[in-house]
Amino acid sequence: MIAKWANRFQLKPGRWIYEPTLESVEIGREIKAAVEAKWRPPGYYYHLRTGGHLAAVKAHFGNTTFWHGDIENFFGSINRSRLSRCLKPLVGYKTAREWAMQSTVPNPEKTAFVLPYGFTQSQLLASLCLRHSALGKCLHGLRKVCSISVYVDDIIASSKGDLAAESALIANAAARSEFTLGPAKLQGPAAGITAFNIAIQAHSIALTDKRWTEFHRALSDPACSEERRQALIAYVNLVDPSRLT
Repeated sequence: MIAKWANRFQLKPGRWIYEPTLESVEIGREIKAAVEAKWRPPGYYYHLRTGGHLAAVKAHFGNTTFWHGDIENFFGSINRSRLSRCLKPLVGYKTAREWAMQSTVPNPEKTAFVLPYGFTQSQLLASLCLRHSALGKCLHGLRKVCSISVYVDDIIASSKGDLAAESALIANAAARSEFTLGPAKLQGPAAGITAFNIAIQAHSIALTDKRWTEFHRALSDPACSEERRQALIAYVNLVDPSRLT
């Protein structure tokens, strides 16, 4: 069996980042391409389409009530058995089991094999598992009555109603899926929320003061490269151009 990772380090307690070996990267690319050929993710999974997190935010423009949740330890919540079950309808049991074994690593905190953060195929496979979970099914149904956007482990819902019933359904579905919505990032229903360091309201988005302070400090630093400077300016112009006037 090939070595799956060359290095790993702990970002914070319980959160590990893995650097895959070259052989593991190649296997990951093959698995990712094969899944992409057989499964089309929902259009509101913005991390798997162009536009990224800004498109995920702008999808809610014009609504008046917002809710934001974050799946805590998203990749670590997906074990080998769950992954095998979700892959099986696409490729059959044998291949599903093989890919699940190739795509998971021992959890340093528990006796389980889980999707690692850092592998080529991890984001797509995690999204597949989310879509087939009770939470994913709930979000898919709710998109008919409110706006939904998913960006990896971040979920935003919004509408012109109060979102009380919808947010309760999401919380219940997350628990049934064995996904934990992190209490530190849970917001709403409310007239405004913050996601991706962007303050979101009915007809406006703006960088948070903290994020703008970080950007301004970088732009004022003589050591900041011109390439990074231009990238920061371009981003601010997309999100909050008034900061540059």
